[in-house]
Amino acid sequence: MAVLKIRGKQFYWKAKKKNHVKGIKLSRNFGQHQAITAGLEAAKGDWIVVMDCDLQDVPENIPLFYNKAMEGFDLVVGKKNKPTR
Repeated sequence: MAVLKIRGKQFYWKAKKKNHVKGIKLSRNFGQHQAITAGLEAAKGDWIVVMDCDLQDVPENIPLFYNKAMEGFDLVVGKKNKPTR
């Protein structure tokens, strides 16, 4: 897992102490796309999940993506549905 330090959030420092987490400190806020690129370049492993830390994406969906990948797909992409009223 790669965690980016953005705007001095404490999560970076707590997560950095874990063995499975790689902390990345950017010199300034370069924007979301550059931050994702930095995280992807630092990530290691067979599978990578890109997710914002604000929980707009549901971490509980990660196993669904992984299971699809295990069915033989090279790339699995999710799309949010509009809530029904």
